[in-house]
Amino acid sequence: MLKVIEETTTTPESKPKKRFSLVLFYFLGWICAAGIAIAKIHFANPQIADDAYITLRYSYNLLHHGVFTYNFPSPQPTAAETSPFYGLLLTPLLHWFDPVRTFKIVMVASVASAAVLLYELVKREWGVVTGMLAALILLLNDYLYATLGMETSLFIFACLATILLLHSVAQDLIASHRKPRAFKALIAGIVFAIAVFIRGEAAILLLFPAIELFLGIGRNYRQAKKAEWLRLQDPYAFIEPSPKLIRSTFETLGKPLKTSFAFIFGAALISLPMAVFLETQTGRFIPGTLLAKEAQARSGFWGRGWIYYTGLQNFIKTYPWRYEIYALAILGVLGLLVTAFSRTHWKTRPLTLTAIGFALLQLIAYGNIFVVPFYHWYFGPQIIAVCALAGIAVGAALTRFRNRTHARLLAIPALALMVYFIYSSVTLIEPPGLAPKQAAYMDAAAWLKTHTANNATVAASEIGYFGYYSQRQMVDYVGLLNQQAANWVKNGNLFYWIYFDKPDYWIVHNPPWSLEEATKLPWFLTSYAPAATYGNLIIYRKVAAVPSLPASQQVFAQLSEVPWKS
Repeated sequence: MLKVIEETTTTPESKPKKRFSLVLFYFLGWICAAGIAIAKIHFANPQIADDAYITLRYSYNLLHHGVFTYNFPSPQPTAAETSPFYGLLLTPLLHWFDPVRTFKIVMVASVASAAVLLYELVKREWGVVTGMLAALILLLNDYLYATLGMETSLFIFACLATILLLHSVAQDLIASHRKPRAFKALIAGIVFAIAVFIRGEAAILLLFPAIELFLGIGRNYRQAKKAEWLRLQDPYAFIEPSPKLIRSTFETLGKPLKTSFAFIFGAALISLPMAVFLETQTGRFIPGTLLAKEAQARSGFWGRGWIYYTGLQNFIKTYPWRYEIYALAILGVLGLLVTAFSRTHWKTRPLTLTAIGFALLQLIAYGNIFVVPFYHWYFGPQIIAVCALAGIAVGAALTRFRNRTHARLLAIPALALMVYFIYSSVTLIEPPGLAPKQAAYMDAAAWLKTHTANNATVAASEIGYFGYYSQRQMVDYVGLLNQQAANWVKNGNLFYWIYFDKPDYWIVHNPPWSLEEATKLPWFLTSYAPAATYGNLIIYRKVAAVPSLPASQQVFAQLSEVPWKS
């Protein structure tokens, strides 16, 4: 293969001063972004999802007992931690801070860092002003802060870092004038592995630099062949053609090999220790959460049809910031149109296309391929894409506002939506304290902590708050901690579990959720009696033996029994 070398000029004497100025600029930007994130968390008072405390209990047990498992002591390990790297990150922080402060520290640091990286991503292709607008939209996005306690903000930061690094490595291999650095590829591999162990769908990000590299090498090859043809056609051998320098494949062959080795080595530095740790601690280095979520989706208890998409719609409708998100969604669509009809060729927008493509592929994977129930913290890639596109839309509106009348008519709605988005985000203030649901959960957990034995087993539809604050052995009949229960849920059965687990206590909602159908069994009130009530929660205590599963159903129960470790 032939490769064209493009000449560039540099001014070495100006680099140190420029580099220091850039570092100072980004540092001050990070400080400002962190301040905005702190203000948003303080005034918007986002509530912490129950699932966040599932992750936190893994961290707690690792910190205090040296085991990375949910129940301690437990007869069997569980691989239900969706984000193992996030759980490991929380572990040392939990030593110094209470759970709520721990979650807030991680979110502030992650959101501020993600805002700086989103600015860099958008700025490279759309300019400084557009990059700042995209970063501001990310910082003011109430949907993002609703994921407080979950790994979403950290995942967004890791994904943005991965996109920028992989793109830079690909450009080093494509552009002849850029010298590939093994250290950069090494860091790219490390960051990529971290993103994957935060959430597995980050593996999709490898697809986009691979496409960029393939297309770039093909383009270089065509240009080099054309330059070689021009050189042969030149009647004067001493006159060089317009593309001045040409290299052969043998001169550039070492570039991709060395870079690929450095990337693989960097990824292995994180992946191998993590895989060994998880296999040793939980019995599986791939979390089993996705299997449980697929089982939940197929059960019908979370609805039918497009449950992943309708769940998002229903979730947004229940929050006071829904109109803010609607405005952001419209800006995202406008930004998509600006990107699609931009005069600049699409090949010069690889970062923007990666953000959009990643969001679409992850959405299709969760909504149409795996088909899982809706959980609002799954939408990290979409937050990246929408904030970037919204910034592009507003940036284009600002630059075209003085243009002709028709351009101004298109710009005014985008600017108006941006003003409304900022107004809604800044003026939305929630009362401090816990929501009534979470307050009831905390009170019930406190009762379990003081009124039950240390080895008591407690069943619940949501095990996060109850498990962490009571430190009791939780029975999860929804399937996160037990693949046997997941198979029963998958088949639409929520009765078998109580015959097998026979919990000492069961926390039930009043009226009971559809997941709590076992309360309808004719013998239930004979074996269990109310022990305490908090809000809409009733804590039932086992007062008599739980009967055995009828013989006619034992065969069906055993057929759906699958060992946890496969």
